[in-house]
Amino acid sequence: MGEKKPKPHYHGHRDRLRERFAKGGADALADYELLELYLFNSVRQGDVKPTAKALIAKFGSFAEAVAAPVERLVEVKGVGPKTALDLQIIKAAATKLGQESILGLTLLTGRNPAQYFSLLFSQCGLALTPSLFESMGAAKSNL
Repeated sequence: MGEKKPKPHYHGHRDRLRERFAKGGADALADYELLELYLFNSVRQGDVKPTAKALIAKFGSFAEAVAAPVERLVEVKGVGPKTALDLQIIKAAATKLGQESILGLTLLTGRNPAQYFSLLFSQCGLALTPSLFESMGAAKSNL
């Protein structure tokens, strides 16, 4: 009887990439892997890694690739009009999210600029430490 052939290395690749993202977020992935993860939704079957790598090679980064106009995106092998439009959705969603985050800030009328910066940093999940604040030229008492 014939032996069972081992599965090719790429079997389960999409699931493994999704699992890495689920465990570690975007920081656990290279730019091309994050693009590849998104491209899974546009291209249901086949290897999208070469397309993702080609996008990064052409545009330099994830951010530049998704910000590129459709006309330039379709120049990349493996990217058709539908996939290019799908990539534009990332940019539109990020823009909308950024706008809503900024609009969601509480206005602090009558407060000093230091408090605005502190609020802005906290809304972004960052801490505005006294040493960072001093390096920006403000006094600790403004925090």
